Amino acid sequence: MGVAALAAALRWFRIDAQSLWYDEGISAHQLTRSFPDILRAAALDSHPPLFYLTLKAWGEAFGSSEIALRSLSVVWGVAAVVLVGLIGRRLFGGLTGTLAALLLAAAPLSVYYSQEVRMYAQVTALGLLAVYAYTRRNYWLYALAGLATLYSQYLGIALLVALNVHALIWWRTRPGREWLAWLAANAVVALGFLPWLPTFIEQQGHPLNTSARTVEGLIVETLEAYGGGVAHGEVFLRAGVLIVALALIGATALLAGRRTRNPEPGTRNAEPGTLALLVWLMPLALVLALGLRAGLFEVRYLLLGMPGLMLLAGLGIVVLARRPLFATGLTMVALVPFAVGLSAQYFDPSLERDDYRGLVARIEQEARPTDAVVLVAENRLRSLATTTVARCH
Repeated sequence: MGVAALAAALRWFRIDAQSLWYDEGISAHQLTRSFPDILRAAALDSHPPLFYLTLKAWGEAFGSSEIALRSLSVVWGVAAVVLVGLIGRRLFGGLTGTLAALLLAAAPLSVYYSQEVRMYAQVTALGLLAVYAYTRRNYWLYALAGLATLYSQYLGIALLVALNVHALIWWRTRPGREWLAWLAANAVVALGFLPWLPTFIEQQGHPLNTSARTVEGLIVETLEAYGGGVAHGEVFLRAGVLIVALALIGATALLAGRRTRNPEPGTRNAEPGTLALLVWLMPLALVLALGLRAGLFEVRYLLLGMPGLMLLAGLGIVVLARRPLFATGLTMVALVPFAVGLSAQYFDPSLERDDYRGLVARIEQEARPTDAVVLVAENRLRSLATTTVARCH
């Protein structure tokens, strides 16, 4: 409960300090549409419709202010932290689960995208729900969560692939009846997504104004994002290296056959380590491959793999510290650069989102009846209009 409360506090803090920016304006604009219109509009977008539909329902219940709209992502962000704790407890024991949840709760990248009106906190939480259902062998919950993951953001497929790869690796440990249930659950996911599949294929043909990225650049941006979120600098690069090193220590210990402290019944030693490793590396591999092949890389895409990273990093801390008190102390050391990154995200003007709120205020203050607003990109109109609506609530 304490870690969840911390996660909520960090995500609520200064949630309305910055205006909605362009991508958030696209999301908020969905509130002006009916549910059927949202489905039709999503088919012309590059994302599936579930987040927009969820946001529409949320907005009708709680309003269209910046706080109201961003609070949906806060809820998903806190849910992700709770689920990481539950998964960690199931796989590695209570201490590792708590430390992993604490790391994710304070991770600047996780906090940042839990304060944005976009689908990344939602797809992460739903993907983790699918992971949790898989660890509990609750395959119908997995099917529902997996389908919701795909309809939230396409990158979520990486988590489902990770679970299927894990099942194939450890197939000898599963009785035949479980395999039938697992195959049935995956069939439900596939059939449920089938109606949207032609739209997904068509969306992949949309032209992208991107160019391939370099390996070095992707590595640096990934490590900085792990350590400092959207902030940049040597301290965050080193923090990212530290988190990855802790994760590799945890993974190596498990795969080498070391025992974990008080794991839940029904888990094997290397099996949970393989799962956490896949949950981290499969989304990461997809994001890096997109960056290398087509330049389609944004640090927000890394959010999907962070829960697996934090699970292994929490385990690495336990392996190194041996005692709960030492483990807590080592965690506090790892959290110091997180605090620096959070401070930068909250207060550094250079990291602020585009100030549509200030732009609208300037127009309202200085515009005369004979003036006209000239837009260099017509699609920016949604953000201006949405910000105007948000300011009126």
